[in-house]
Amino acid sequence: MLVPLLVFWVGASALANDFAEAETLRKAGFYNDAFPIYMRLAEAGDAPAQNAVGLMLQGGLGTPENMEASFAWLKRSAEQGYTPGQANLGAAYRFGRGTPQDFKESIQWLRKGANGGSPTAMYNLGVMLHQGKGIQVDDVEALKWFLLAREFGHKDGAHNVTATAYLVDSAGQKRAEDAANEWLGTYRKKKDSPPAGSEQ
Repeated sequence: MLVPLLVFWVGASALANDFAEAETLRKAGFYNDAFPIYMRLAEAGDAPAQNAVGLMLQGGLGTPENMEASFAWLKRSAEQGYTPGQANLGAAYRFGRGTPQDFKESIQWLRKGANGGSPTAMYNLGVMLHQGKGIQVDDVEALKWFLLAREFGHKDGAHNVTATAYLVDSAGQKRAEDAANEWLGTYRKKKDSPPAGSEQ
């Protein structure tokens, strides 16, 4: 029993080291060196690497631009429950990147990403709710997600909180604030709880 556990730990450690190396290379602008490392990890089933491959294919960084392949990798990442992958898949559906534009699918994945703590997903979900794209217009709910996006550090969250607050009355603003605070409380409790299964 000890030997398989040791092999798994060494393997997971090596994957983490490789991912960290790819991240360092990408942030330094060495896309041609980073992409093959991400791809090797993505093909092995690593959700963060699948997300990275999807974004690099989308931007043509270290590899020729390929929107269809980008979408496929983002989908694989999102379906594994990786929050940034869910946020990016929701954006792909929203803008029709590598797939036909589908606002309802976008809402579904943005909501998953938002509930997982992605500020980008929170912000984009708020925009969709404000615009009524794939869902009924709901500025109170939109304001809730903009408040949360701001709380999580999204650069445009504060601006949209101010803009959307003008569209709802004081009672609506309070409902949005209460809902955001309730969501935050639940999210923080989950984050403080021990994981249900083995750590990723």
